[in-house]
Amino acid sequence: MKTRIFQAEAFLALLLFGILESVTASPLYDYAFIAQTGQNAGATGYKFKSFKSDLSINDNGKVAFIAILDNSGTTVGEGVFVGDGSLSGAENVSTSDPPATTKTFGSIWINNADKIAAQYRITMAPNPAGVKRYWKSGNR
Repeated sequence: MKTRIFQAEAFLALLLFGILESVTASPLYDYAFIAQTGQNAGATGYKFKSFKSDLSINDNGKVAFIAILDNSGTTVGEGVFVGDGSLSGAENVSTSDPPATTKTFGSIWINNADKIAAQYRITMAPNPAGVKRYWKSGNR
């Protein structure tokens, strides 16, 4: 199972960064786009500008990732999202933490109960390192 998850993570990373443009699906996997640059970033009112390389996928097929958000050509900050390739799109799970350029997210994890943990750093006083936040994804 771990090999399958790592393969899926590598594949999703390639899709997220636009390295793969077309794919022939293996009978062992279902492939779906989770998010793309220029796409609406959930209900944030912003668009996905780019994605950080850290992402996590659980056994339910949900992918947690960090996106850099754009508002009419201006970077407004970062957000934590979860998606499963469904038509409803990626969900912003960091809604209690509005995007700000003074906050950056680092590592991210999602477990099989769909609980998401992310590490973030605030670049203004006080400057805590390694603050962790935990979210539960919605009813997706």
